[in-house]
Amino acid sequence: MATEMSLKLLVDMNSKRVLFAEAEKEIVDFLFSLLIMPMGTIVRLLSPHHASAGCFGNLYNSVQNLGDMYLQPNTDKAPLLQPKIAYSPLTTGVQRQDTLPLLLLQDAESEQSKSTSPPQRVKYYRNSARICGHLSNVAGTRCPCGWDMNMELQLIEPKTVAAGARGYVKELVTYMITDDLVVTPMSTISSITLLSRLGVKGICNLEEVSVKLDKEQMFSLWRELLKLQQIQREWKSPL
Repeated sequence: MATEMSLKLLVDMNSKRVLFAEAEKEIVDFLFSLLIMPMGTIVRLLSPHHASAGCFGNLYNSVQNLGDMYLQPNTDKAPLLQPKIAYSPLTTGVQRQDTLPLLLLQDAESEQSKSTSPPQRVKYYRNSARICGHLSNVAGTRCPCGWDMNMELQLIEPKTVAAGARGYVKELVTYMITDDLVVTPMSTISSITLLSRLGVKGICNLEEVSVKLDKEQMFSLWRELLKLQQIQREWKSPL
């Protein structure tokens, strides 16, 4: 799959204003996938010095600069500074491909792997005599029912997602994205309602413009989304 994503913009050429975007599944999956990013990952990727992350950047730097002498014994900063990215239908159960949402997620994960060792799988144990509902992450712990918990539990991985079925939203549907990131299925009624709400009186000055966004542009868009309530509406022609 391509490393560019396409979308169509409805532009009021008279006021040079982008009214809304018409997008396919991949763009919507990209936007939804941003919600699984931990705050520590977001702050780390925003800028090298975390200045554009505001108060959260200051909080991140506070943890980073705090001396180990102030931490509880056996406490590691890594879960705060390089938190693990949550489960995502974009990356679980199928072989990764070079789609933009995956590339951005892989960027975050590769940054994490540079500074941390591979995470160790946590083992859990129960007693072998009876199933009482208790477990422990320390082998040999005495169960409340009186038995030692030495039987390791087996982790069952989720079933593989069928090829072509990954992501969050269905294909064969077009979605409308407003400047304040309201995402809805595209319909004639919804688009007319939005044009009316925006004060558009006629369609003579409206023009559909197709654009392609590469990885760096989507990454820049992500940064801006975290700092703004609305995406910049002003349309600047690439010509």
